[in-house]
Amino acid sequence: MQKIPGTIDYDSNKFNRVQTIISTIRNNAKLLGAEEIDTPTMELKKLLLNKYGAEAETKLIYKIWEYQNKEPKYALRYDLTVPFTRYVMNNGIEKMKRLQIGKVYRRDRPYPESGRFTEFYQADFDIVGIYPSMVSEAEIFKLITKTLRDLNFDNYRIKFNFRQNLEKIISIAEIPPDLFKTVCTSIDKLDKQPWEEIIEELLEKGIPPDSIERLKNLLDQNYLDPSLHQTIQILMDYLSIYQADGKVEFDSSLARGLDYYTGLIYEVITPEKVGTGKMPCVGAEGNPSAGKVPCVGAEGNPSTGKMPCVGAEGNPTEGNPSAGKVPCVGTLIAGGRYDQLIYKTKKGQKVYIPAIGVSFGINRLELILKQLVIPREFKILIVVIEDNLLENIKKTMILQNLLMENGIKSEYLDSSKAVCNQIKYGIKMNYDFILIYGEDDDLIKVKKNDKSTDRLTTIENLIGTIYSSSSSSSSSSSSSSSSCAPAESPPSEALEIW
Repeated sequence: MQKIPGTIDYDSNKFNRVQTIISTIRNNAKLLGAEEIDTPTMELKKLLLNKYGAEAETKLIYKIWEYQNKEPKYALRYDLTVPFTRYVMNNGIEKMKRLQIGKVYRRDRPYPESGRFTEFYQADFDIVGIYPSMVSEAEIFKLITKTLRDLNFDNYRIKFNFRQNLEKIISIAEIPPDLFKTVCTSIDKLDKQPWEEIIEELLEKGIPPDSIERLKNLLDQNYLDPSLHQTIQILMDYLSIYQADGKVEFDSSLARGLDYYTGLIYEVITPEKVGTGKMPCVGAEGNPSAGKVPCVGAEGNPSTGKMPCVGAEGNPTEGNPSAGKVPCVGTLIAGGRYDQLIYKTKKGQKVYIPAIGVSFGINRLELILKQLVIPREFKILIVVIEDNLLENIKKTMILQNLLMENGIKSEYLDSSKAVCNQIKYGIKMNYDFILIYGEDDDLIKVKKNDKSTDRLTTIENLIGTIYSSSSSSSSSSSSSSSSCAPAESPPSEALEIW
């Protein structure tokens, strides 16, 4: 049966990868003092439209019709930022570090192979309140770098820019301020489209050729407004202390989220977009940010050109998202400062509360982390040899309770099935251990599913035996003792007693 385009079915492997990513983000955010909250999946449509702009009405949000209502009053949330602003204002919060993880919905043309979905998981960390300049920005960059390091993912860059820098560029290029957003929408495509196409698009928007030429020159030199030099130096100093500066690069063409971002904007990109050759090295002649922004590009060489996508085995895929096992999904993580979304009313006047946030694209991260090592979780099958049904159930519960109290997952089959069939099932389904209780008085046989020697142990020593068996290397020369396969069984004296 067909499922809705852009939605995801999660098998156990995919779901476990997603949960590992989520728990890694959660653990690191809480190390920074985050409080985790949740908000409804639905919000008032007018709230979303007020924040996202008119485009949301026709292109972005899924609207919800109530029975007999002609006009929809509600809509599914598009992100977690706008619901959070409502939450903060409703609760009179002026300072908070917030974590929220949940599904969001985009009324967009889906392309799952490149990480574009209509329903997906997102994790947001936001810092609300007044802090010294660049302190909150540095904390967020630290969260990003530590989380990706913990996930063993190193092939990325954090690109950043400032809204103020974009405004200065537009001013120098002599483009009218009322065209700021539409021009920024065009230049933000420079990582996907050549200048020729961007120029054609700008001409169609009514931008004079002279202004386009000035704009191109400023972006080609990666212009940085001199008034921002000190700000960037402060940021880089903080990131150096946090050991989070190695992947950071300034990019004057980055122009995302300008409907509500007011200061720093940034995104974390995959290798497909790294090393385009646009960014000069630190101290490069004519670079206005000399000495303040690190080199970029493959191997730190800004002249190496665009880096190809990387497949699961590290093989280049020539920029083709379908050619390798790991797709090039572009932006993985993004965010920015939004100082004019949250406010309180004081004496009839709006008093804005500054904030900055980051959004982790959980499903995009999962797409490129196919080789992610999931924390080890034992899979154990309990087999009890006992004809009396009541006694069988009790002995099964004794083992299940012991394993559960020690955080170990276990399962058991219908006791009416033959013992041999239960053991064969455990081997076929790749259970890590099969515990056979009742074959040797009150001892438990611990059968490891790798043809290593079985071990006999007591209930008191069972947990230690499981852990020691899991860490010991298996011997390919020894056989697995089993009454179901007598020809392969070693003599009884070969069993180790623990």
